[in-house]
Amino acid sequence: MHKQGPLSARFVPLIAMATLILVLLVAACGTGDEPDDGDSGMVDSPTATSTATAIPTISSPTATPVDTGESASGDEATATPTASEGEQRFLLDVPAGGLSATLQEGTLARYLIREELASIELPFDAIGETSEVSGAFTFTADGEIVPESSRIVLNAASLRSDEENRDRYLRRNGIQTATYPEIIFVATSIDGLEWPLPASGKAEFTINGDLTVRDVTRRVEWQTTATFDSNSVTGTAKTDFTFGEFEMEVPDLFFIVSLEDNIRLELDFIAGW
Repeated sequence: MHKQGPLSARFVPLIAMATLILVLLVAACGTGDEPDDGDSGMVDSPTATSTATAIPTISSPTATPVDTGESASGDEATATPTASEGEQRFLLDVPAGGLSATLQEGTLARYLIREELASIELPFDAIGETSEVSGAFTFTADGEIVPESSRIVLNAASLRSDEENRDRYLRRNGIQTATYPEIIFVATSIDGLEWPLPASGKAEFTINGDLTVRDVTRRVEWQTTATFDSNSVTGTAKTDFTFGEFEMEVPDLFFIVSLEDNIRLELDFIAGW
């Protein structure tokens, strides 16, 4: 058997020690790789979190047309109305939501009757007139007539023509003004009148309502032509009826050869808003 020399015996412990150190180094390297993987995982996670935080910066409210809508609404509210719109807004001056046209000084009421006199060859219109007329027409915000406050009252005893005998007969026998001193018209509706009312120009329409002469009330229609401005309305309203409709007799006077059985009433009105 071969015997180790002193030099070989010396190297054995060194080789064993080197082998142990190598094993420890390998183990240490293996342990160091795991933290790198862990660090890599932690880096990736904050990156994901950062991305999630960046999304809720929310661009959609900026894109939502809230401001645009408010701006558009503001333009509509402050837009200058067209001339026609501006001229038709009388109700804007009536906070209660209605409009009243009150008869003013200068309003006249009259009757006209076609007659033929013994002293005049050709027929002509007998005309009786009075300025003693009062009343108003009241509208709701929707343009409907309010009958309770849309009355025209005429002082029948104040009607005067160019013939005193005619006037006396009318007061005593026709209208009987001692008992029935007033002729009253109550408006119930209006046809053909635009709403809101125009601030300028002319219009034609029909005023419907109840006319009371003596103790008789009948439904009548007034054909009306009016001129409007921003503060008032002026015009003429006309209606007609027979004596018999109001239970009156056709006058029989010595100076009248013939008399048409038709009474025409006219109202030349001036009304202020």
